This record gives sequence, structure tokens and C-alpha cells, in this order.
Amino acid sequence: MQRSFAELRPSEKVAVMAAHYDKVCCQGKKNDIIRELQILSRIEPEETSCHNGKKLNSLDVIASEYGFSSRNAARYLRLNYLIQPFKNLMDENKIALLAAVHVSYMTKEEQQILMCSIRVSALFCK
Repeated sequence: MQRSFAELRPSEKVAVMAAHYDKVCCQGKKNDIIRELQILSRIEPEETSCHNGKKLNSLDVIASEYGFSSRNAARYLRLNYLIQPFKNLMDENKIALLAAVHVSYMTKEEQQILMCSIRVSALFCK
């Protein structure tokens, strides 16, 4: 039986959204190349805008498809930069999503050091 997006753990949502985002970005790059070729060939390029004339970006597309604001979609996508132990903490509701976003801006090495210090303090704080 297949689960809905809402039923996925946070780390699973992150993986699904990141994969989808990569697909959308690749499609956008392909469309940009086709548009440039059309311009060079003096062919009127096709529009890739939404109804109000604003060009859609990949993040807006993803946000819309998953029912998030662009800001929240960006946060979820940022979580893909976490090392697995922090993703596990997120799934276990032991770290807030916003705190996890902040940790995701650390290098992998810094995240590992932080995780080690969390584990050490857990041993001594019991």
C-alpha cells in the first residue's frame, strides 16, 4: 500500500521534494536552452509564464505542488543537506524543523562534531 505525502516522515518528505525539485530544475534549464536556440534561430520563443505574466521558478512550482509557501518549500529542500543522524532526530521529533534548517547550513564535518557533542552530553546529563 502506498502512503500519501502527508504520511511520510520529515526525512522522506525531504527526499521526495529534493528529487522532484531536481527534475523541475532540469526541465527549466532545458526550456531555457530551447528558448535561447529559438531566439538565435529568429523563431518567436514559447512563453513559460503563469497567468499573470510572471515567469515561474522551480521553487514556486514545487511549493505549489506540495501546498507549501515558497519559503517553507525552500526550508524543506534545505534539510536535504543534513547528515543522516540529524535526519533521524527530525523523524523522531527530537529536533524542530527550523532548528534542523539552521544546522543544515553547517558543513558535514561541523554537523558531525555537533552530533558527537550532543551524544556525549546525553551520556553525562542522565
